[in-house]
Amino acid sequence: MVLGDMDGDGHLDAVTKDQGTAVVRIFYGDGSGKSFVESSAGLPNSEVGDFSMAWHDVGDVDGNGNLDIVIVSGGDAVKNDLQVLVR
Repeated sequence: MVLGDMDGDGHLDAVTKDQGTAVVRIFYGDGSGKSFVESSAGLPNSEVGDFSMAWHDVGDVDGNGNLDIVIVSGGDAVKNDLQVLVR
């Protein structure tokens, strides 16, 4: 799990990946630190590839002020694959 303000509301959100799959989920925080709402809104596709993700992080890759999601694969079928979900 990685934390970052994915929707620009000033509250931390959680970006997760399903273990052993290529599904990315964002849980939007309400600012209390206790309540998160799951959503895939804003993701181009929650199924980002046919591989097992080994690592993911968030950062402003394209310099537009929005956090992007960076994913590195770890599956046997695809090695050293890097994907960026630009937001």
